[in-house]
Amino acid sequence: MKRNILVGLVFSIFILAIIITTQASLVSAVFWACFSDGQRIDYCNPNIPDRTANSDNYKLCMDSFDSARNCYTPGNWNVCNTLPPACTGGSGGGASIDITPPVMTLGNPLNNSLYRERTVLLAFNLNEVSDVYYLDLINGRGRWTKVCSNCKSYSNKRSFKEGINSLRIRARDRAGNEAFKNVIFFIDSKNPIIHKIDPKKGWASGDFLLQYTEDNLKKINLTYGNSGKGFKSSNLQNCASGKKEWCDINNVNLSSYNGQEIQYYFSVEDKAGNKVMSRIVTLSVDTILPKINSINTTIHKNHMIFKINITEINLDIVEYMDNSDSRPKWKRLCTKLNNGICEKQVSFRAGAHSVIIQASDEAGNIASSSAINFNIV
Repeated sequence: MKRNILVGLVFSIFILAIIITTQASLVSAVFWACFSDGQRIDYCNPNIPDRTANSDNYKLCMDSFDSARNCYTPGNWNVCNTLPPACTGGSGGGASIDITPPVMTLGNPLNNSLYRERTVLLAFNLNEVSDVYYLDLINGRGRWTKVCSNCKSYSNKRSFKEGINSLRIRARDRAGNEAFKNVIFFIDSKNPIIHKIDPKKGWASGDFLLQYTEDNLKKINLTYGNSGKGFKSSNLQNCASGKKEWCDINNVNLSSYNGQEIQYYFSVEDKAGNKVMSRIVTLSVDTILPKINSINTTIHKNHMIFKINITEINLDIVEYMDNSDSRPKWKRLCTKLNNGICEKQVSFRAGAHSVIIQASDEAGNIASSSAINFNIV
């Protein structure tokens, strides 16, 4: 009986020794590893994210260090917490200093792109956790604006200034390494403005004019016509971007609409696709120039009597200009015809004269005569 008790006691002591030895082996398998600020900690398990120490005496619980692969296996923190606080690891090759800046892939805004809204998507990815800021190189006054902290990606809309924007984006990793990305883009959220168009009423001869404001002009179109003959469109050439700019188109062929009414309007489009249309104006079409059939003149003392035969149903004015004057200018003869005749007596100073007759209709069509030379004695 005593022998059995003695054997049992020895066996129990043996089992206890094994347990104690096993626990001692387990404790000795884990250790505190300390790292300096900026050191990189690589884990052997690819599913565990690598780290970078963000301070001196950065302490982690480790189970082992693989010198061949320069990587660590994390330990059991509950076991590490039973160990003395002193570090017994951390000098392995996997704990190298991080001197590589983060790599940024900027998805938006695209360089030299144009956006129709002031809120633009800012989106990027990073290959490591970083703090990200941007500097507005035009409107930022040297101040950096925070985008995100400890992030590896970002996608959100930000508000920017109208017009050109130039940004410098900075990503800084935990080791203090910095990477920069510059991008230029344009914002045009405002519609073009049409201030004036001409002609506003009356007659059309083929000349059209408008005043507008648009900083990023793409094109200006003139649309004209009627339901009977159809509508046509013409593109205005060499129109400039800017504030209260003028642009015109001349000699538009309206001959197929002669004697009819047409409607016309301008459309102005910017590079962002914003488009506006002017009001629609109705005009009568007269593309036929007045016809000066004959000019009869009679000199009486210091007067010249003009008797001019003209064909024009929409006469505006008949004028003359004396090129012998020191400052020649157009002077009125008639504003209406009497049975197709404009008759007027005009006084001239003594000497030689060279006079030109001009007839204009309400549509702006003009016909001129050759010079009439005479002397007043």
